[in-house]
Amino acid sequence: MEGVYMVGIAARDFRQHLPGGDGRDAKSRNSIVKIDLTGRKLTDEGFNIFIDALLETLQKEKDDEHPKGFARLFELHLGGNCLTVKSLPKLGMAIRLSTGDLRNLNLSQNCIEVSTAGQRAAWKYFLNSFEDCYMLKRVDFSENPLSTPGVEILARIYIRSNLGFPQQDTVQLEKGHDPKVSDSPGIDRFPSLSISDKGQKTSHSGDRDLIPQPHG
Repeated sequence: MEGVYMVGIAARDFRQHLPGGDGRDAKSRNSIVKIDLTGRKLTDEGFNIFIDALLETLQKEKDDEHPKGFARLFELHLGGNCLTVKSLPKLGMAIRLSTGDLRNLNLSQNCIEVSTAGQRAAWKYFLNSFEDCYMLKRVDFSENPLSTPGVEILARIYIRSNLGFPQQDTVQLEKGHDPKVSDSPGIDRFPSLSISDKGQKTSHSGDRDLIPQPHG
């Protein structure tokens, strides 16, 4: 099962089975969440349905029974879902709500293109969401058409950040990247960061109103 129909069912089940949800035994469930939607072809439309359910749960106020929150997002695997920069603002919101929990994020093999000014602004806003994620061990952006601007923005933000990954793997800068970026001082500080400038470009790039605006 895949696509928008599948994610609608997944979002409903997600709400029901988490602590505080509508499910019969929801109260007794573990609040730790590891989500794997790899290869489900969600598209931005389907992802929007799911992320709304996730944000609703992450934003629930803590109580005596759930002092650490109703949901603690540990892992999120979204590879191979045709996602574009349109999906990044709400994903960034979920990351900001999970700074003390998130360990692993996989966005590989999507359609995240970074070329226009709007796309670059959305990409930068999204990357800044990781600023306080002190538990983060791995991030995978490989096989997205980030282009040189996207990779340069990523490298610049991470090199200037206080993030450090405990896992001692080798950085994966696959063929197609800008060699000037891989030679940037300090890029090897992120051994579990996987990026490359690969993937098919999409006409659904979407770069309007990508950054959430504060509501009065």
